[in-house]
Amino acid sequence: GTGDAQHGGLQLLQRLGLDLPHTLLGDAELATQLLKRRTVITQAGVSGQVRALVYVAAFAPDRNESTNALQARYPAPEYAPLLRADSAGYLHFPADALPHYFAQDLPAAQAMVLAATQGPIRASAFDEQVTEAAWHDIPSWFLVADRDRMIAPQLQRDMAQRIRSRVREVQASHVPFASRPRETTAVILEAVAEAAL
Repeated sequence: GTGDAQHGGLQLLQRLGLDLPHTLLGDAELATQLLKRRTVITQAGVSGQVRALVYVAAFAPDRNESTNALQARYPAPEYAPLLRADSAGYLHFPADALPHYFAQDLPAAQAMVLAATQGPIRASAFDEQVTEAAWHDIPSWFLVADRDRMIAPQLQRDMAQRIRSRVREVQASHVPFASRPRETTAVILEAVAEAAL
């Protein structure tokens, strides 16, 4: 089913017996949930339980930096004019446009389900600055999605270089965990193997 496809990589990791709390995943699908909780992998990684950071088509801010600040250094995303804020300050992405920008490499039916189930996000979340940046002290890996239409691939490459990540690239949209689970899982397993040494 759609849910299985979206979480194929996660299920594979669980079948392999990976203790997931010790590896934070900054993938595209989880990014919205993390931002809703006013945090990102970069800040959550300072918990003391994390030994590796794996960024999957994600933002990697520094201390006192927001995702909007990172994005401002690059051309505005093509989808930006489509976003609509409601009276409560939540941003909505038109469901009919989301598959094209968010998940163009998923089967149409699966992309439409993903579009229909995406909730809004507080606009101010993108201006909130992280207070810690775990990548200063914890080794990181970065999977760049080179067909990403949400976070520019060059922005991903530049962030990965700045934080001194081990970089891998995959031909994928903003949701490589869903569209390229094997490649995504391989990067995570590489990080886990090295963190276990």
